[in-house]
Amino acid sequence: MKKATKRSDGRYQKSVLVGRKEDGSPLRKIVYASTQAELNRKAAELQHETAAGKCYNSGITFRRLSEIWMKQFPSFSKRWHKRKQSELNNHLLPALGELKIRDLQLINLQNVLNDMAEQGYASSTIRKIKQCASAIMDFACDNDWLNRNCFLKAKVVSMEAPQTCFLDDNEIRLITSSWEGHRFGIAAMIMLYCGLRRGEVLALEWNDVDYKNNVIRVTKVRDVDANRAFLKKQTRKAATRDVPIPIVLVRALKKLDGEHGLVAPDKDGKLMSSTAYKRAWDSYLTYLNVAAGGNSASKYKPRVIAIKNITSKMLRHTYCAMLYDAGVDVKSAQYFMGHSNLETTLKIYTHLSQFQTKKSIDSLDSHVIQMVQSINTDSSNS
Repeated sequence: MKKATKRSDGRYQKSVLVGRKEDGSPLRKIVYASTQAELNRKAAELQHETAAGKCYNSGITFRRLSEIWMKQFPSFSKRWHKRKQSELNNHLLPALGELKIRDLQLINLQNVLNDMAEQGYASSTIRKIKQCASAIMDFACDNDWLNRNCFLKAKVVSMEAPQTCFLDDNEIRLITSSWEGHRFGIAAMIMLYCGLRRGEVLALEWNDVDYKNNVIRVTKVRDVDANRAFLKKQTRKAATRDVPIPIVLVRALKKLDGEHGLVAPDKDGKLMSSTAYKRAWDSYLTYLNVAAGGNSASKYKPRVIAIKNITSKMLRHTYCAMLYDAGVDVKSAQYFMGHSNLETTLKIYTHLSQFQTKKSIDSLDSHVIQMVQSINTDSSNS
């Protein structure tokens, strides 16, 4: 804070630093008073307001701030920039973009996060949006454009997680008996009987299949950037694993007799892009529907749906259910599933345990009802 000066009109004035301009130069505010004591009091009040979070910046908007923030990371990958720009464009800028950062409040971001929760976004996705917004505001504080980050205490609202879905016995039999009729059938079998993730199956090569030890070695994953597919090593230690191959899958794999290249490539023998995967999966579901007795829509007849919508995650969860039914302990299941966190496996196991408990209770109820009916019949006959 600069020293006070006396003006020609007899009053005193002092320049107080209240922040930084967009170009980094000091932003100052002049206070005036009739006496030195009054001037010192006003300057102290202004400093207190600044320290408490009041912003005197020239009016930079959150949109402009986010643009400056993004430019601070030129060495980061294009993919990182694309992901952050997507987070901004899809969630933050529509609600906050035109607001001046000095006018932003906690409620502004909280409303964005709450809306995302109501729309069914995963807590992890909502948390990323909060982290992005908070990082931008931290950047403003570091450059003295703000004195505090009002977004720090925003809460990620956890909505009730969707129920884990599994295939029933008929769907398992359908996939197992019809896999040879579609080029994606073997990928579905691997997801069902080894629990591999979609990206892991698409990255799987024939030299990853070890018939001697009857295991699939999961060491890499397919990733995409702007619909361009590429292979990369597993970044998580838990995801790198050897998964035992059940005999039903061993027989299927040996029928294809692959020696090299991808196990589940696109129609041209290459790594599947996001678009290629969607087309292959949609085609496979149509094939399954027909195999189950349904049919595709045509000019002369409407579509008949004989199966529910099956996802790759349902195949993976069904594999976990098979582990549970086989009595595999939860730590081994965590390893086979490639879960970094034991809690993830426990959630599925707990859900299955509750389901089995309900089945047992229903079975007991049915037995008691039949027993009571039998006793009543015997009583009436006597």
